[in-house]
Amino acid sequence: MSNKSIKIMLLGIMVMLFGGFIVLDPASNLGGIELLIIFIGLTIGIFGMIERD
Repeated sequence: MSNKSIKIMLLGIMVMLFGGFIVLDPASNLGGIELLIIFIGLTIGIFGMIERD
């Protein structure tokens, strides 16, 4: 695994955490976009894991 792969995986984790904080906030009602943000973060993390140099 290279540095680039690790950075991409960390970006995916940060996006998932951001989506998780939005889901947990009782004042936000974005109509499901929170789950889309979490799914995008998961996709980025998986892409970083399978990327090869």
